[in-house]
Order: sequence, then C-alpha cells, then structure tokens
Amino acid sequence: MPQANPSGQGYQKTLEQRIMLSRARNVSLGLPTMQAALGLSLFEKKLVLMALAPEVQLRYGRLYHYLQTGNHCATGSLPTVELALRILCRNDSERRRARMSLVAPQSLLARQVLRQVDGARTLLASQLQLAPEWVD
Repeated sequence: MPQANPSGQGYQKTLEQRIMLSRARNVSLGLPTMQAALGLSLFEKKLVLMALAPEVQLRYGRLYHYLQTGNHCATGSLPTVELALRILCRNDSERRRARMSLVAPQSLLARQVLRQVDGARTLLASQLQLAPEWVD
C-alpha cells in the first residue's frame, strides 16, 4: 500500500513541485520537457509514458501482453488504445474525450509522436509505439 503523503498534498501536486525544483537546479527531465515542448495534456503525457515503457524495460511489454490476453492483440508487447483508455480513464465520459483526442487534427498520432504499428481494423485494437526520435 502506498505511503500517505506527509504534506497532505496529492501525488500530482507533489510531482509538479519536484519537477519545478529540478528545473530550478538546471536538471533536465525528458518527459516534462517533452510535455512542455508539445503542450501535452496530462492524458497525453501518461499515454506517451505507457508507449515509452517497453522501450525502457522489456517487462512492461510482458505486462501489456498479460493484460491484453484475450483482447485479440496480435503481439501484445505494446499497449493498445483500448488498454490505455482502460488504465488512464476513470469513466466512460473520460474515455470518450480521450478517444476523441486521439483522432483530433493535432493528436499525438497526427503529429507522429505516437505510431499505430499494426494493421488493426479498429482504433481500440491499435497498438501504440512512441516514434523512435522521441525514445532517446
């Protein structure tokens, strides 16, 4: 069980404070820098992180495969849109908004930050991969 935050602040607020402290110390953090450069929403930032995870540690690919078993996922080592929506959205309304953001003209897919790597017939079944230029 996660430890309670002694300051009484939420996780996101604490994370933002740590990022600001790192910036003040001239420590470059990849994901916050990318978020600022691309103007990513919190959902988009988390989606990028999900797509990056199997590039950093193969165990995330195995975890995605396990979570997607039975979802007609071809390889399963990359997150599908459906898995990302299940993990990142709390309710149907959030899922609809997030799904719409993926097909918007300025979406991560349209800007080629994320790629659909398989020939899935539906958006939900599509596996997402972070474009190579953003991995390193």
